[in-house]
Amino acid sequence: MNWRALWNPEIFHGHKKGRGFFEGWYFKLVDGGENHPLAFIPGVFLGKTPGESHSFVQVLQGSPPKSYYFSFPREDFSARRDKFEVKIGNNLFTREGIDLDLKGTEGEVKGSVKFSGHSLWPRRLWSPGIMGPFSFVPFMECNHDVISFGHNLEGNLQINGKNRNFSGGQGYLEKDWGKSFPQSWVWLQSNHFSTPRTSFVASLAKIPWLGSFFPGFFAALLHEGKLTLFSTYNRSRVTELKIRENELNFNIKKPSGLELNIRGKSGGGDFLYAPSRQTMEEKGVKESITATVDLTILKKGEIIFRDRGTSAGMEISGTPEGILKTKGAG
Repeated sequence: MNWRALWNPEIFHGHKKGRGFFEGWYFKLVDGGENHPLAFIPGVFLGKTPGESHSFVQVLQGSPPKSYYFSFPREDFSARRDKFEVKIGNNLFTREGIDLDLKGTEGEVKGSVKFSGHSLWPRRLWSPGIMGPFSFVPFMECNHDVISFGHNLEGNLQINGKNRNFSGGQGYLEKDWGKSFPQSWVWLQSNHFSTPRTSFVASLAKIPWLGSFFPGFFAALLHEGKLTLFSTYNRSRVTELKIRENELNFNIKKPSGLELNIRGKSGGGDFLYAPSRQTMEEKGVKESITATVDLTILKKGEIIFRDRGTSAGMEISGTPEGILKTKGAG
């Protein structure tokens, strides 16, 4: 186990990996007027053969919905061991900002955006990241971490010759690494609520475990400097998951009786490439970064928080409705 990376989940975990491994970071950028949201996913995929291995930068455009996939040789990827700094070709990705010089048959993206004023995920002895004690399990199929709940943006990008000003906007940063994405999952994220510096992220996935499966989930709300977390490892439980076309209802309850109701609605998206054990493939998953998410938190039946998040990221993959029925099933 890479102990430095365990306690610093944002840095690259794959220095000693030879094959059957992926790692990717998710940078979401939303301009001040929420008119041109973008997401950038730099990463590396190590296949079973050298010919399958490559690095990449995936670009998700919110309006109109469109995705771009820029592929690079594996050798074009480099990462520092002591801090989060990733280079892919002439593109640089750090916690402090991105410098882009992407050009391919699908389009061009150039420019620089700097980040400041991060709301970082708290690191604790028993919980290095959002996966809590599961961070210490060495054979997880897919690992996840939230690096920055939200941060300020400053800079400009040129997208196919059109200038986009992100100064005064808000960003978000997370990552995934492991062997493969889950068979089924849902994911929601927004840091554009009526109260400034409020951020939310939630995910539910079908997690392989010792020949069986269990529904692994988390939902985290940062509001007025306080973090409220619902998760598998703090004995919360999902009481409802309903999906209809591009909408979902997702309800969670803590042992204390605190309840979280989530309502997500996609704003339309384009296809996302995701890693399997064999290759990076278009899994038929459309990611929206113009979704909305309505949150309600109740305590003993009384509403203590209610708000709508806009410019939200939203993914629905596979058959998530069946996730809650997979516990104990092979």
